[in-house]
Amino acid sequence: MGLPTEVSSLLFPGTSYQIERSVRLRRSASAYFNRTLTTPTLSTRYTLSFWLKRGQLSLVEGIFAARQSASPYELITFQSNDTLIWYSSNGLNVTTNAVFRDPSAWYHLMFVSDTTEATAANRSKLFVNGTQQTYSSAAYPAQNAANVIDSAIAHWIGSQHNGSGVVDFFDGYIAEVNFIDGQALPTSSFGYTDSQTGVWTPRRYTGTYGTNGYYLKFTDNSAATATTIGKDFSGNGNNWTPTNVSVTLGSTYDSMLDSPTNYADGGNGRGNYSTLNPLVRLGSVPLANANLQATSTGPNNATQSTIAMPPSSGKWYAEFQASSSTFPRVGVSDATDTNNNMQGSLTISWGGNTTGEFYVNGTLTAQSAGGYSTEIIGIAYDTATRRVWFSKNGVWQNFSGSGADPATNTNPAGTLAGSSDVFFALRSESCTITANFGQRPFSYTPPTGFRALNTQNLPTPSIQNGAKYMDVSLFTGDGSNGRAITNSGMQPDLVWQKSRSTAYQHYLFDSVRGTGLYLVSNSTAAEAANSNTLISFNSNGYSINSGIGTPGGINDVGATFVGWQWKEGAVPGFDIVTYTGNGAASRSIAHSLGAPPKMMIVKWRGGSNNWAVGHTSLTNWNWYLSLNTTTAQTGDATVFPVTPDSSVFYVGSSSLSNGNTNGYVNYLWSEVPGFSRFGSYVGNGSSDGPFIWLGFRPAFFLVKASSGGTAGSQSWSIADNKRLGYNLNDYYLFANSTAVEGTGNNLDLVSNGVKLRGGPNENGTTYIYAAFAENPLKIARAR
Repeated sequence: MGLPTEVSSLLFPGTSYQIERSVRLRRSASAYFNRTLTTPTLSTRYTLSFWLKRGQLSLVEGIFAARQSASPYELITFQSNDTLIWYSSNGLNVTTNAVFRDPSAWYHLMFVSDTTEATAANRSKLFVNGTQQTYSSAAYPAQNAANVIDSAIAHWIGSQHNGSGVVDFFDGYIAEVNFIDGQALPTSSFGYTDSQTGVWTPRRYTGTYGTNGYYLKFTDNSAATATTIGKDFSGNGNNWTPTNVSVTLGSTYDSMLDSPTNYADGGNGRGNYSTLNPLVRLGSVPLANANLQATSTGPNNATQSTIAMPPSSGKWYAEFQASSSTFPRVGVSDATDTNNNMQGSLTISWGGNTTGEFYVNGTLTAQSAGGYSTEIIGIAYDTATRRVWFSKNGVWQNFSGSGADPATNTNPAGTLAGSSDVFFALRSESCTITANFGQRPFSYTPPTGFRALNTQNLPTPSIQNGAKYMDVSLFTGDGSNGRAITNSGMQPDLVWQKSRSTAYQHYLFDSVRGTGLYLVSNSTAAEAANSNTLISFNSNGYSINSGIGTPGGINDVGATFVGWQWKEGAVPGFDIVTYTGNGAASRSIAHSLGAPPKMMIVKWRGGSNNWAVGHTSLTNWNWYLSLNTTTAQTGDATVFPVTPDSSVFYVGSSSLSNGNTNGYVNYLWSEVPGFSRFGSYVGNGSSDGPFIWLGFRPAFFLVKASSGGTAGSQSWSIADNKRLGYNLNDYYLFANSTAVEGTGNNLDLVSNGVKLRGGPNENGTTYIYAAFAENPLKIARAR
């Protein structure tokens, strides 16, 4: 017996349903598709399903529209605040609570209308990635009202219509459009949640379409006509006419390999492709053409690719073309290098002016190849050697000697310093630069062994479903004994629980110390025992009793709670070590991570001392933070005297970590690509705050100001993917405080990291963070 597709797709890549292509709609070109429908099969029911990847953000953008002069009309539109509004002259008017500000991956959107429903709220349902959306405001059609988007009037894809003309064009990518006339279908008709990865995954629709139904695949790019790129594959012949959509090779080519599904195609590969990242804009770099074009009239403005080239994994190629010789610069850059001249210490770049300034790790390097103007500039980067090559119109440039050739690893333009992730990057000053990461045909064949930057070509992480090793559970207390708190299906070894609605303490339980024993992160208090707390670690969560009296905070009736949970092991990079101190000045203690810890949290179990947190991004391992205070980093080599390695960590003579005869617990995490990351960033005090590249869609994000500004008065802030569940992710709890859940976190959890829009973002202050994944970018959906 064969495995079902939903299971076999993970074990045997390429066996799941594959979406072949998308079409890029360029707002700058006023691109759209249109068609006039006929009399519908049934005017009271329809289902519209499609995949979408955003380009420009924070604009009014029409996605779907039906309009006859001023009225009737039905419109689906992104608003300037990035909410989605769905409204019609039949009385429908709903606006999402969620904002859609993830430009780095694909969304699946599904609109279901059934005006025959007796309950008004059931008449108009919107699903994103299989999850029904809630609305900040809502008005619904009258029962049995006719729908407009299924009526015999003019319709548009990629624009809005104001009654007199086509306006408010969409900028981005659209794929796999299914419109079903006369049926209100379940989400399972078009997708499913993969049982192994937890990711919403496309499913081929196999039902009937009705008279006005259509299926647009955008796969016939032989011409830009209604019977080719706009062809209806439903069998109905309901083709759509493209306007300003190009299939002519070059920078305006709009038939893209960018797809919600990963698979090898014998060429560049299909999957989610890198674009330029509108969440990373150093200076002011307006992006256009679905984030493949950057234009700037001012000086020193830079941006990076949405996908990083991971350390020691792969060889990568991309192409860039400037509109003039006026100060373009292209190259590669480390994520932490914020030098918007593209001349930073972790950057290799070429350009600047007609003489062709060439910088390697912050140093201007003499070169003889001259500059460039409107030529195609190719960049090849080898992550194993960190070597970079540049080509001009297909000819590799000899910056450091003759015979430069990435295919043979000879005479690179330079070698990038450091060891972290690297991005393709550009500076656009007084010119326009277009990027090509392989989603359209390259102008020149990549050197042998070098690949296009997309998710199909990324390495497969060891953990594809983060919830198997770190998960978040929400519940409302009921005061009962033996209450089971469930997660997605893993047995935790560390449970950290906090009441969201009541000012109770943070309780930490772990399987090494045993049930009924807890520590409190917001206090110096010693370990306490109480049988009315956590009573078991289960295969799919944990069980608790009624609580511990006043103050409670375990299972109080009516109180809301969150339980953050981690599974111990080398695979997820988490270890729990208990030990007895001996007061030695430098003592090594074994751990089982198999890699150097990036963060350690230590507590004296029997004493009223602060918690001690060591972190890879503090000044060094001789510095620490206190989990239970707001204090900035403190230098003290008696706490963690030596940098930990892949087999041991070190503690000193301090009572915080190694007091003689004292009992301690140490929670240690190493970094696992695609699942966990530990780093730092510097705030800018802006609503357009830093973007933190993680390489995954986060499920948990812990932040503390470590130095600079008012670091000594800022709390440990915790965000997660469950307490709000969508962007804007506004809720926070403080690890060092009993305070109830607050609002104002102002960050977006996106498919490849975190975008700060306020919250922990004081200008000039350095913050350290710990992040754990929901899914790696290779398979993540947009949030």
